Formats: sequence, structure tokens, C-alpha cells
Amino acid sequence: MATCCAPLLLRSNYSLLAGTTSIERLVGRAAEYGFSTVALTDRNNLYGAIPFYKKARDAGLKPVLGAEFTARGSRAVVLARNMDGYASMCRLLSRRNLRDDFTLSDQLPSCHAGLHILTDHTDLAAELAGRVPDDRLWLLLRHPARRPGEWRRIRDASHELDVPVAATSDVWFLNPDDHELHRTLSAARENTMVSRLDEGDVAHPDAFFPTPGRVNKVFRDLPGALSNAAEVLEDCHLELPLGRPIFPPCSVPDGETPRGYLRRFCRRGLERRYDPVTDEARNRLQKELQVIDELGYTEYFIVVRDILEYARREGISTIGRGSGASSIVSYALGITQADPLKYDIPFERFLHRRREDPPDLDVDLCWVRRDNLIDSIYRRYGSENVAMVCTHNTFRLRSAFRDVARARGMPQDEVNRVSRKLPHRSDATVAEALASSSADRRCSCSDGELATIARLAERIRGFPRHTGIHCGGLVIGDRPLEEYVPLERASKGIVVTQFDKDAVEQRGLIKMDFLGNHGLTIRDEAMEMVDGGLSPNDIPDEDPKTGRLLGKAWTLSCCQLESPAMRNLLSMLQPGSVRGLMQTLALIRPAPASCGMKAEFVQRAQGEKEVTFDHPLLCDVLGDTRGILLFEDDAMRAASALAGVSLEEGDLLRRAISKGESEGELRRMSA
Repeated sequence: MATCCAPLLLRSNYSLLAGTTSIERLVGRAAEYGFSTVALTDRNNLYGAIPFYKKARDAGLKPVLGAEFTARGSRAVVLARNMDGYASMCRLLSRRNLRDDFTLSDQLPSCHAGLHILTDHTDLAAELAGRVPDDRLWLLLRHPARRPGEWRRIRDASHELDVPVAATSDVWFLNPDDHELHRTLSAARENTMVSRLDEGDVAHPDAFFPTPGRVNKVFRDLPGALSNAAEVLEDCHLELPLGRPIFPPCSVPDGETPRGYLRRFCRRGLERRYDPVTDEARNRLQKELQVIDELGYTEYFIVVRDILEYARREGISTIGRGSGASSIVSYALGITQADPLKYDIPFERFLHRRREDPPDLDVDLCWVRRDNLIDSIYRRYGSENVAMVCTHNTFRLRSAFRDVARARGMPQDEVNRVSRKLPHRSDATVAEALASSSADRRCSCSDGELATIARLAERIRGFPRHTGIHCGGLVIGDRPLEEYVPLERASKGIVVTQFDKDAVEQRGLIKMDFLGNHGLTIRDEAMEMVDGGLSPNDIPDEDPKTGRLLGKAWTLSCCQLESPAMRNLLSMLQPGSVRGLMQTLALIRPAPASCGMKAEFVQRAQGEKEVTFDHPLLCDVLGDTRGILLFEDDAMRAASALAGVSLEEGDLLRRAISKGESEGELRRMSA
């Protein structure tokens, strides 16, 4: 008997509103059953490709990336043998999603490099036979079969067309009892009720992840077909170059290198920013440029500088934000406006040699003119090389309940009544949230249909539900993006990547955030009203009149300063400078309030409590913040001061803390 191989058709919950299993559980099941290889073939997308690739590698399995295509009543599965196959798959998905005239029979013959193509549609196989390599076209025997006699029909076509057959399980869920959840998700997808689903809308009840023994039993009379499936998986050896940066082309004058070009602009910018230029500024610039050059990000800074130079010429206000303010290179180029020397912000917060992901240079710009700037990027680099980044929006407590309840037939007015009792976000289960929100017996989840709805809704919390558009993320490639990542069309016709921001960056594409900011627009309009004109550079860091307005909390319509909680905090702290305002903004974030930091800082600021330090070595680190770890930079500096580690190592610890790593992992890092 042939050795059993992992399924060629395996869907995760990234087959939206159909697949019922996370990538982690699928990979775990493949490892549990002793497979050395695992394939992922979500329907018409590669949403989960990067996390799957990494999870499989981490589990010691060989990952095979694929996708199931459906188009105009035809169907095929493609698996990437290598990077050529991966690029072909990205092109095919992009064309399927962006072109109205896409058909598999038209596109596969011209875009098959590096792919295995498997189909159970004999007409499609007949059209492809002789037009794609013979050793990479297969007729597919799926279990469970859709119709009686299907396998015999496909095997007869195999002999007639001289196309070999490959046999595999068709997997949509992990365990047999997950079929109920699959049906519920399918009803939500079709905007109907479970009781009204057509047979073609759902998978067979046997479409679960089978044991090797079950597969061998099902295909005991077809050992050759099973061996062919194993041959297909064995032939796939995709090595994705994760983390290797891919930069758009940057304009450099003839006779100059990107390295020299960037240095020239930085030195010129330093002379504008500092009068006179100090040794401290020169040394910091030299240190940063060396790290940027070693890590291969020189072109990245040139591209961002060029984009913002266009904005300046067009009078579009911009301001860099986030960790980019830690860089004197960004300050010299005009990307950011905060002087990292003045505010003592370490460059390691932004970039260092041990950081694995690319740096973020996020840019806020005038809300009214944002689209003008983005249009200029498409014109400059070519629309085929530019796309917005997608988001994978997930089920939360209330949305999970609403979709499941409607699919299970709960009347809409009852869905509305019950769901209003649920918070949008909560760590509680659906049953717990309903129990704590009301004593209404009609909301009891102890038994009946509501208990089933609550149980199923709990199962899909955190599942991806649909895609959206990142609020500002944009990627630019050095060639058509469809060679790197599949594309699709989002709302309003905007082309987006199928990868979210994390997967895009892991693939190597550099994400840039261009965010429309109403505050910048209002600021520009206000400055135009001043007789004689006014520039932001004319406003001192410590302006008494502005300080009085802040202390009175007259900050409605001011970006980040208008919430009731923020205005209350301004009244208590009376910030009279930019530095004081920075501290107030840091305190208003959820973490300081939840751990008591905000109350402690306010009491120390008002003299109600003495300023103390947990260790004498923290006096210099936390002197400006009254002994409180207020900024993320403080965590880096504290680790460096107390443990004697470098700021690079301190940043790794900071990042681990912010990602919620386990106590054991934090102890391992600090050992």
C-alpha cells in the first residue's frame, strides 16, 4: 500500500466564512498525525500564507503553499513548487480578483511556471492538456466525492486525455463535529439560514482532517493515485525569502551612489536644523547612517524623503510621527520635526542591528490633501507597483453573536435585543457576558438554541471575517506587486494586497503609512488667519498663553487632546511646555491607567506623594518623569542602567513586554 501523505486540499479559517480551523491547529494536527509536509490551499486567496509558512517551519514541517481557484464554474488547485510557482500563483490570484474576463483555461497556459495544477473538472483538464507541462497537470480525485460515480468519470477521462490522477482528502474542518460550525459560517456567508442552505453551499460532513489510516482505507483500491499525490508534495520545495527588504527604485543623480546621496542631503539638513552644528549632532548622524547603510535601508530613506519633498513643493503639510522621531537622519531630512537630541530620544528605539523587522516612518498629512499625495505616488512609481495594504477584520464578541444568531434563524429584532447586551470587546465568554449584563431570563444561555448560538459564537471569536483597507498603509515595489503578493479589489475599487501589514513586511515589502490628520488641516487654516502669516516654527516650546489654555482644558477639536479624560488630566497636570504635554499624552493611554501609573504620576506631580526611585541607578533615567516608567524609551534605558545591557538589548526587552510575552520568555531574555 502507498504511504499516506498530507491532504492536498486543506483550508483554514482564512477561507472566509467557510473554514473552521486556525492555522495553528491545522499545523498541529499534521504534526500529530506524523506528516512531514503540510499544504494550505485556501479558496481564492493567500491571506494566511505567511503565518502558515512560519508556523509549519517552526513545527518542523515542510510548508507547501497553494490556493484553490474558482472562476466561471470551473475549479483548480495550484501548488507552488518553488519561487517561480509562488510568483505565478500571486499573478493568477491578482488577475482573478482584478479582471472581469478571467478564466482558468485562458490564464493557466500562460502563467504556469513552477506550479502543479490539479483539477476535478475534466473539461478544464482537456483544455490544459498539451498546453502545460505533462508532469505538472493532474486530474484530482477528492474524498468525499460530490456525486456518485465521480471517481469513475475522472479516471475514464484520465485514460482518454493521458493525464494522471492524484487522490486526496478534501478538508474544510478539523473534526467531524465541526460540520455544524462550517454550516453556520456558510449560512452567514450566503446571507441565509442554516435550514435554507443549498447542497452546493456547504462541504460534505466527511470533509474533516482524516487520520493516515482512514486515508489509506478510503483509497485502498487507488494506490497509484495516492502515490501521485505524495509525488506532488515531494516535488514542492518553496523557500520564501522572508525579511529581505524590497525597495522601490530611488532617484539618484548620475555619478552618485545612494549612500553618498543620502549623506549629502543629511549634512545639508543638519546645517538647517542646528546653528551651529555640534559634535554631538555630527556623531549621532554618522552613527545612524552607518547602521542604516549596514541594514540596507538607505534607499528607503531616500524614497520617503523624495515623497515628502513633493508634498512640500505642493504645499501639503506633513509631519512624521512614531518611533521615526528617534532618528536624527529623519529630522535632518525633514521627515520628522522632533529634535531627538533635545528630547533625548535614543535611535535604538527606531532601528538597530538586532531588529528583524523594517523601521516605520509614519507620516501624518493634511487630511484634505492626502489623496493628492497618494495619487502622486501612483503616478511616480506606476499603478502596477503600488497598492494599499489590507486589513483582516476579525469577529469580536458582538459581531460573532450576531452572525451566528442570524444564521441559526433567530429573528432580527431578537438578535438586536440580545446583542445590545454584549460589549464589542470583552475577555468574557458570550454566556458570561449575557449573564452579567442582565437578569432577563430570556438571555439565559443555560440551555436551548441560545446556548447553541453562544457556543458557536465563542468558537469563531478572533476568526478573520472580511478584509478591509489599512487606514494609511501603502507599499511600493521595484516591479509589479503581483510578483510578490496577490492583490484584490477592496471597497471603492481600491487595489489592496491580500497580505496584512505584518505579512507584507515579512515578505520584504516596505509599508509606509500616510495618514490624513484633521488637526494638521485645522492648524494650517488657523495660521492662515493670522495677520502676516505664521509658521509652526514660530511657536516656542514654552508659550505661557498656550499653557494657560491647556491648563483650562480648552482643547475641544484639538487632535488627541479633546476627550473628557484627556481634558480632566490637563486640568490636573497643568502642562506648560511641549515636554509636559508629551507626558500627559503618554499617561492617557490605557496601560498607565490600568496599572495605577496615571494616578501615581498625578499625585507626585501635585506634591501629594514624594518622588522616589526603585533603584539609585534609575535616578538619571526617570528623573524627568518623577520616577515613573512613562515612555517606552524609559523601559529600554532602565534595562540598560540596571542590567548593564546595550540599548539594542533593552529595545528587544521593550518589544517583548509590549507584545505580552510570557514571564518565562522575559526571564530568559533578561538572564
